[in-house]
Amino acid sequence: MSTVAGGSPAGQARAAIKITWNSATSVVISGSVTDVCPADGAGAYLWLRGKTSATTNNAIGPQLLAKDTNGCGNGSLTFSVTVPNGGYKVQTVHLTLEEKDGSGVCDNSGCITKVTSYNPYA
Repeated sequence: MSTVAGGSPAGQARAAIKITWNSATSVVISGSVTDVCPADGAGAYLWLRGKTSATTNNAIGPQLLAKDTNGCGNGSLTFSVTVPNGGYKVQTVHLTLEEKDGSGVCDNSGCITKVTSYNPYA
């Protein structure tokens, strides 16, 4: 998944993501996040949200999974996270990739992209 380059910030965020559903209660998200040139003062941020089968307090996140904030300097940042579930079935996971500066500013509609995955065991 990737954001659209151009506007402000001028760069782009990219993420290579693998979502592995091991069971109704276990999902692992792994991959890499890249803040693509130019070095524009913005970074790439990957956020996790989701929902469990709990009747109350069933929200997962928001949790920052990974961020790459130094533009052209270090390539990609890799990560692997087991989604927290409080012992309940994980129904969905929602991933949001953002390209934004430190204050969260983005002036184009392409600086955020999202993907949702549904539990095949639920």
